[in-house]
Amino acid sequence: MKESDSVQSVSRALDLLRLVAAAGNAGARLLDLVTESQLSKPTAHRLLKQLVASGMLMQGNGRAYHLGPGAFELGIAASRSFPLRDIAAPVLEKLAQETGDSVFLAIRSGPDSLCIDRKLGSYPVKVLTVEPGHRQPLGVGAGGLAMLSFLDEADRETVLAAIEPRLEKFSGLTPQRMRLSIEETRQRGWSQVADFVIPDVTSVGIPLLDKRNQAFAAISVGAVSLRMNKAKIAHAVALLKEQAKLLEALLLKTS
Repeated sequence: MKESDSVQSVSRALDLLRLVAAAGNAGARLLDLVTESQLSKPTAHRLLKQLVASGMLMQGNGRAYHLGPGAFELGIAASRSFPLRDIAAPVLEKLAQETGDSVFLAIRSGPDSLCIDRKLGSYPVKVLTVEPGHRQPLGVGAGGLAMLSFLDEADRETVLAAIEPRLEKFSGLTPQRMRLSIEETRQRGWSQVADFVIPDVTSVGIPLLDKRNQAFAAISVGAVSLRMNKAKIAHAVALLKEQAKLLEALLLKTS
């Protein structure tokens, strides 16, 4: 096998791992993985078989693919050298207390947004649909849209091309509609996603930027849409901006 073929196989296997992770507890069926990865069925099946043999994936009784113990072990090992969650925890707690709503921390993972922490506020009706470990395409959800909007143009276009086959399941979301949201987000400096991803839920988000002013993570606040009037959104955005600056400064000290 040529070196280029080996690299391509590794890249395809990683894409399949991400897609299985994005499927959550329900798991991912072979046909869905073929559609979303745009691989041929024999190629996808061969790579999935290898991932199962390595322990990175496993198959349930319904034959759907799930993350395996190997993926869990890697996650535990990675958490020791990736302190963002621990550093951000007090910031998220403060935001949850001051807004009364659900607060999320997400990171970029390839073309996806990965939720790594969630704190709940005191308001009795809580947004619980996104929990730590939840993965979805960048641009879907306020945190993901904030991150996607503050990548350089070439990187954004690469992500949009990668996620396009998966957007249809999000209320018919299209790359064109995503580009409009990106432009609005860049002009405002913060993202807003209302109702079309999760019905009756509105979320706002702020990116966390690295030294090159590229987004690597985001914090967001989500609440039932009836609660998120203009004044509430303005208050949440002001708090997010303040805490994002604090968090970026804390991360800079530890880098």
